[in-house]
Parts: sequence; structure tokens; C-alpha cells
Amino acid sequence: MCINLINGNIYVGSAGLNRMYARFRNHLYSLTTGSVLVKQAILKYGQVNFAFVVIEVAGDHTRKSVLASEQKYIDKLNPEYNILKIAGSRLDSK
Repeated sequence: MCINLINGNIYVGSAGLNRMYARFRNHLYSLTTGSVLVKQAILKYGQVNFAFVVIEVAGDHTRKSVLASEQKYIDKLNPEYNILKIAGSRLDSK
């Protein structure tokens, strides 16, 4: 989860254990991957005002398990920075 420490807005995502740093980097620096809304917010509020937090480690680490955990938190928290509300889906993302 990425948390804006100024306004409390959040982004919920998922990554394999060996991909955490890459996902973090994508949200901050990549022009083609990561959340556009998170990038815009970081430009507006500054990187120092964001925290990236692991909120759960999926039990068996399978893609299905990881996406199920991500979906649980999307449904529970209704994150402001998530454009897509279905974990793992890229439908209607353009």
C-alpha cells in the first residue's frame, strides 16, 4: 500500500516478494508502468510525504493468492489512487 501522508489517500497494489523494490521504483520513476495517479501525487506533494507499506504477505505466494489479498484490500479500503478496482485486471485501463 502507498499512503499519502498529507491527505491520507492510498493506493493498494501487489507484488511478489522478489518484486517489491521494482514495483516501488515503477510507481516513482517509470513513465510506462505504475500508477499515474500516484506519480502525479508524488510530483505534487513530494516523495518524502509518501510511505510504502506491506500490509499482508499472501499465504502461499501464488498469483491467485496475491491477487485475492489485493482485492480484499481494494474492496475494504476503496483506495483513491486505484483507477482499476479489480486486482490484476487491465480492462479499461487506457
